[in-house]
Amino acid sequence: MIEQYNANQNDEEFTELIKVDVKRFADVDNSTKMATLNTMRLDQLINEQLNNEVYNNIKLIRAAWEKQYEVELQRSELQLETMTTIKRKSKQQQFKDYKDSTLCYRLAIAVLIFLLDS
Repeated sequence: MIEQYNANQNDEEFTELIKVDVKRFADVDNSTKMATLNTMRLDQLINEQLNNEVYNNIKLIRAAWEKQYEVELQRSELQLETMTTIKRKSKQQQFKDYKDSTLCYRLAIAVLIFLLDS
């Protein structure tokens, strides 16, 4: 791709289309407009793609952890709340949820302070 970019410097339409992709893993000299491979950027790009592939599947994540640690897979009963589900709740339920969450937070802080003082 770098060779194509450098070979087609006169074709501005081509270089503009490919420039974004080339800049992801190459350095483009401002004066000569020639691209050279940046191995650090290429390495980051490869690692990003690998991590996106490996950590996109719960089975692959579990297998990776099991190689290093003793693992027991657990699923949470908690559901994530989106702004839509929060807005659909009555004001009374929203207040109760807020009160419960702040109560848990204050209780956790109190326990932490107690443990630090002990």
